[in-house]
Amino acid sequence: MSSLRRARQARTTRADAVKRSTATLSPCALQLREHDPDRFFCTLLAPADRREALYALYAFDLELARVHRRVSEAMLGAIRFQWWRETLDGITAGTPRAHDIARALASAADHIELSRLGAVIDARERMFDAGAVTLESMERDAGDGGITQEALRILGCDTEA
Repeated sequence: MSSLRRARQARTTRADAVKRSTATLSPCALQLREHDPDRFFCTLLAPADRREALYALYAFDLELARVHRRVSEAMLGAIRFQWWRETLDGITAGTPRAHDIARALASAADHIELSRLGAVIDARERMFDAGAVTLESMERDAGDGGITQEALRILGCDTEA
């Protein structure tokens, strides 16, 4: 077999492996794999029964972070943050929106304390309103519960100690 033919076969084999490995991933996991690979791969080390909750939580955080990159006007940012507040209210009421992350958060509601995610939205909105993230703003907003605390709760860690 020629070296060119072996190279083509190897590329095809790798491409097939990637297709097979992503075929079983949820939409939240696929988003993380593409846009936040560090969290995606770290989540693979979590117990299998907790991964989807972590994927939902991290995809939610990714969506909030995207507001800073996609929106330049404060009012448009406020609308997006309010949409997420209302989405969390809908999940709590048992009527999640037809959105991949909203459905995933609803499915993971047994593992995620949704009321704490409102504080995460508030912290992201303060960062958006400030225009730039400073060490002071990060320290202030870290005390609002945060994504890391929720991830630890999902994993069964005591976050109150």
